[in-house]
Amino acid sequence: MKEGIDMYLWIHLIAAVLLLLVVMFALTKKDNHITPYVITARILYVVMILDGLKILIPAISRNIPLSIVKVVFAIGLIGIIEMMFASKMKNQLNSKKVWLTLGSFVVVFILGFMLAQGRPFI
Repeated sequence: MKEGIDMYLWIHLIAAVLLLLVVMFALTKKDNHITPYVITARILYVVMILDGLKILIPAISRNIPLSIVKVVFAIGLIGIIEMMFASKMKNQLNSKKVWLTLGSFVVVFILGFMLAQGRPFI
């Protein structure tokens, strides 16, 4: 993998961790006023999509099926997050939904590390 791609991997990883923190803070907040968290999450989506496209090009050349699965799961995660935000604002959020969101993050993280072959840590 090219040296420049490692920078995008770091940006992607940092944005993913920040997104996880923002979502968990929003979903565990006592009141339903989570608009700043929603806006922050959406900005992080854009960052992750843009640098994700940059790192997808070399990833596809290594493993097309895993690349497609990762993209589909990542888009699904965005959908799940948006549904959780809506549930939170309507006061319909429960612990099962929070665990679903957390589990979805774990799946996408694992797929991402598999696709990046352990980079940027290796």
